[in-house]
Amino acid sequence: MGFRFNLFLFAVIHLISVFGWGQESRIQFEHLNAEHGLSQNSVLDMVQDQKGFMWFGTYAGLNRYDGYNFKVFLHNSTDSSSLSNSFVRSVCLDSVGNLWVGTVNGLNRYIPETETFERFFHNPEDANSISNSSVYELYCDDKGIVWVCTRGGGLNRIDVDLITSPNGKVVKKYRFTRIKPEKEKLGNYEMNKVSGIIKSSSGDYWMTSGMGLNKVIFNGPWETYVHDPNDSHSLSNDGCSCLVEDRYGYIWVGTWGGGLNVFDPKTKKFYRVSNDSGNPNFKGDSHFMMMLYLDRKGNVWAGAWGSLRRYVLPPNLSETTGLSDYVTQIKVTDFSSVPGDVYSIKGTNYY
Repeated sequence: MGFRFNLFLFAVIHLISVFGWGQESRIQFEHLNAEHGLSQNSVLDMVQDQKGFMWFGTYAGLNRYDGYNFKVFLHNSTDSSSLSNSFVRSVCLDSVGNLWVGTVNGLNRYIPETETFERFFHNPEDANSISNSSVYELYCDDKGIVWVCTRGGGLNRIDVDLITSPNGKVVKKYRFTRIKPEKEKLGNYEMNKVSGIIKSSSGDYWMTSGMGLNKVIFNGPWETYVHDPNDSHSLSNDGCSCLVEDRYGYIWVGTWGGGLNVFDPKTKKFYRVSNDSGNPNFKGDSHFMMMLYLDRKGNVWAGAWGSLRRYVLPPNLSETTGLSDYVTQIKVTDFSSVPGDVYSIKGTNYY
């Protein structure tokens, strides 16, 4: 997920069939909104649990959908077991099935047996508490580790301790470890505004923040990539909003104001997916990126302020194919609302 503003209608993508590169039947969208029971039409994040339930985070509550009906979870100021805040920015499942819910004020773990929540807030007197209560993004890696991106407190990792209670029962206690550069610049607020993190296929962790793209190095100084006006192969804008790795190992980085970039970790160069990239398919690109997602077919989906696009990558790349040649081979499909077409996507901004 990335910078999130207005989404007027959530669209569930129903893919009829995909045959090959550049060959497909039409994608149809089925629409769910407040008329169907959704608590609010601005859907910021979603996840499906092991039972098949879909969970949607909105500006006004957490929604659980069973395919027929919605159940809405809201903050209740008189109930400490309710959601810590109704403005839900991010949701994710960990490796054992825990549903984690990030809000503008507090992180929550859903307890299905009682349909309640365990809350986590920043406590300045507790070094093991979350570094900031404003949670922006959640990510679970292939090792089952949950990473918490905050808006002002940087990056956190959730660690689990097994503690034996007085009655002999073993219980889990969650604590937060702050992950930061070896030599963190004091007062660097932009670095602490973390918008996303991924673990790449090579095992490296990459993080986006208000201070560019960062390679997280746990026992040394981080690598930070920012915009250089004198280098056309630098990041287009320091304010990074989202990221994803494609099947070729390239890192796609969305920015808030500088559009979309593709980064080659080997050459450490960026290539801008823009009108002047040499690919005629990139006309009308948006500068304000909100979401990047890699689907099962290996296509990259990009949600932005005013557009939703699918980037179909070339089917094969040789080892000698450079990043610039790679980008020019990408095929692009734009999706927009078509008046009178009930199967077209609705809304204007996509997360």
